[in-house]
Amino acid sequence: LSLPFIVMINGFMYFFLALVLFAKPNQSSVFRCSIFHAQWKQLIQNNLPHLCRTNEEIPLQCIHELTDFNFPLEVLEVTNRDNADIIYELLQQISCLLSNAHSYHAWNSTCFENLKNVLHQQITNLEMCLNATEIPKGPMNCEKVTSYLLTLKVKRYFQRMHNFLTVKQHSSCSWEVIHSEIKGCMLFINHLLKKL
Repeated sequence: LSLPFIVMINGFMYFFLALVLFAKPNQSSVFRCSIFHAQWKQLIQNNLPHLCRTNEEIPLQCIHELTDFNFPLEVLEVTNRDNADIIYELLQQISCLLSNAHSYHAWNSTCFENLKNVLHQQITNLEMCLNATEIPKGPMNCEKVTSYLLTLKVKRYFQRMHNFLTVKQHSSCSWEVIHSEIKGCMLFINHLLKKL
């Protein structure tokens, strides 16, 4: 990949970020979680451009490590309650990845600890919102099966990242790649939040 191509991708990510941050939320949603929305928007505005790295751009020597982990794009098409379930799974998996990133020297340590704490709080907030809108228990139906299968795809997506880190022995460049992937995940979460 050439440097201009990488710069173009980063520029597109910031343009997409502006769109998702200032888009109006879906007012017809049956799912209400105002504290989650407000805190997530603040987290994104404060962290996404750099995500606690001391430098914003991926080092040139790491570009050859860039990998397509095949994010399951079909999760972006889910609606209503399934959105919240997918967001919850994404946050849990991101938090799990970050818990193993203590050796990644490019982190701004203060920002990184704050980011982990805020993510933990967001997961807690979302758990409360999900419990408040709990769907009555009953036989497994098509919607529940769909939600389960999509959640499983998200788990497999993150497992590919864990495997990548293991194969690369948690090298600095492998964490640069994962760092970039996490930023993309946060953009996808923004997309899902617009439909809540």
